[in-house]
Amino acid sequence: MHVKNMINRVKVLAVTTVLLLFGQLLWASDGHTLGLSITRLYIVFENGKNVATLSSGESLRAHAVVNYRGAGLFEGRWRVNGRLISTVRKTLGGSRSVTFSTPRVPPLPTTQMGTYKLEFEVSNPHEVGSAPVLLYHIMGGSS
Repeated sequence: MHVKNMINRVKVLAVTTVLLLFGQLLWASDGHTLGLSITRLYIVFENGKNVATLSSGESLRAHAVVNYRGAGLFEGRWRVNGRLISTVRKTLGGSRSVTFSTPRVPPLPTTQMGTYKLEFEVSNPHEVGSAPVLLYHIMGGSS
């Protein structure tokens, strides 16, 4: 009887559940997801610079480099002067870095003179702070 009472009083201290995807730990022993976490995010133009000056009508592309750990759904948006240019949606896992480029269609606006602010906003995961920004300047006339 004493042994039976001891067994009934034993409390479960921990339950370990492990879920792996592409070698990445998704679930910890407490059952909470570790999910996708951005460790570094930056954007650059094709030439590796963070400022560009172009003649009207020249083409321009930029790249967002995302370093991460874990796995999960990544969502982001390219914006020029606050206007949506394109969206990015991809399930990440496995590798630790991914690059998203501005689309060829529609291209970044380069036909009107002025200074433009290019941003890459991350909407998921939510932990990412302010969007990285690049500036580009369009000068009059084609070269």
